[in-house]
Amino acid sequence: MTIAKYSGVVTSLSCPVNGWCAAITDLADVMTLRNGHWSKLIMVDPYPGPPYPGIVAALSCTAPTFCVAVDARGMSETYNGSRWSKPRLIDRDGPINDVSCGALEHCVAIDGFGRVLNFDDGRWSTPLGIDGAALTGLSCATATSCVAVDLFGRTISLNGGRWGPLTSTDKASATPLSVSCPTAGNCIVADAFGRGFFLSGGRWIGPKLIDDSFGLSIGVADLVDVACVHGSQGPCVAVDSSGYATENKTPFLLN
Repeated sequence: MTIAKYSGVVTSLSCPVNGWCAAITDLADVMTLRNGHWSKLIMVDPYPGPPYPGIVAALSCTAPTFCVAVDARGMSETYNGSRWSKPRLIDRDGPINDVSCGALEHCVAIDGFGRVLNFDDGRWSTPLGIDGAALTGLSCATATSCVAVDLFGRTISLNGGRWGPLTSTDKASATPLSVSCPTAGNCIVADAFGRGFFLSGGRWIGPKLIDDSFGLSIGVADLVDVACVHGSQGPCVAVDSSGYATENKTPFLLN
């Protein structure tokens, strides 16, 4: 019997400028898009660790010359435009679930124990606890403005260097959430019921149905990610676990 070798699936995508993107798979392999062509996969962490396959891996880029990748072993790698660094242990407890870079060489990572780590000038801080639950998603619009989401449908914000408060944004859903903040003070959170919650004018508004492809059957039409054009009020695109995508060109015009 011949068993097919698992080649991984893309788990995170970052496109800091038009025409250039980087993508990472659940096996911690990275490829880049340049001039309309994708590069070959490059293994940035040869021992991604459990769960395998299906490791949590994420990356964030602020320019074609700077990216940060993280994985479930608590490892991080950086990209300088031509090569990836060797894996570096930054979280001994792990796993690291997401990373977001709000400014050049300034990033924040979140782990499965409700903690955040800051990356500044080439160095990672020690983990800081901000939530008693696992953090699942993160988006930073600037170096001092971020929003993280947790397993219980709650959000917590970074404003001016301080995290808080913990807010029950999605009270009906205890499922992993994704978040995208194109500008400081404007964010979209997506849940497993195909709904969106919008931060605008200092308050959360919603839920608003943004994916009804399968009648809101949980586990079928669940939204797995949402992404907005950085630095603008739209458009934003949400994708679900069945491969469907929906776009809203003016997501923050809520009336």
